[in-house]
Amino acid sequence: YDKQDTLTWSNLNSLTDLEIYNCPNMTALPMDMLAGLPELQQLNVACCTGISGEQLKADWEALIKGASGSKLQILYLGFNNLVEFPEYDLLKKMEKLSLLDCTNNKIEKLHPFGKGVNFAKIYLDNNAITEIPTDDEGYFCGFTQMESFSCSNNKLTLFPDIFNANSIYVGQSINLSYNQISDFENGDNFKGVNVTQVDLSNNRFETFPSMLFKKKSPLVQLILAGNGMKEIPEGALKGENTY
Repeated sequence: YDKQDTLTWSNLNSLTDLEIYNCPNMTALPMDMLAGLPELQQLNVACCTGISGEQLKADWEALIKGASGSKLQILYLGFNNLVEFPEYDLLKKMEKLSLLDCTNNKIEKLHPFGKGVNFAKIYLDNNAITEIPTDDEGYFCGFTQMESFSCSNNKLTLFPDIFNANSIYVGQSINLSYNQISDFENGDNFKGVNVTQVDLSNNRFETFPSMLFKKKSPLVQLILAGNGMKEIPEGALKGENTY
């Protein structure tokens, strides 16, 4: 910092990680600061329960429009009051975002990021999500680097068709436990998943979900406890990538 310069948030080029954590009396994020930081890469604003869902959505939108919106890599928003994501036209600008934690909010409506935002990890557990929407190309987000996708304890009724068993990168896990899932989105056109573990425990599959193997999903572990399953059809475990 040169003493001849005016001290502003836009001068803090070395500030990459910031936590505004567990501030229950805060009613809005300090966007004059956050939107001005030029090289912000990691932001933790979890447990700021005094911020309303509508305000937090507006703050997230302002963050995307700010100086580091396209540079942010890690965003923690857990344990807040968020109800709805920003719109796709904004989310698609978060091209560097690789980890998003929105656990324990009040989320009812998601919007897609598009295939240009390639998450390594995304956590959406403990909300009220009924569907995971996609853009015009069929992407909720990119999955070429996906390691973990978790959306447990929500209100999904269909296994979302947002992955592809034919993708190059093999991920680690998909956790959709404690939903209300009984079938696959898009039926026979479901694209499968390219991960080694899927947790579908405590859902509503009465028949073994053979669609996963039919679509060449290379699973090592499939968890189905607590579904009330009544039938495992002959050949249900047969597939190109089952052994």
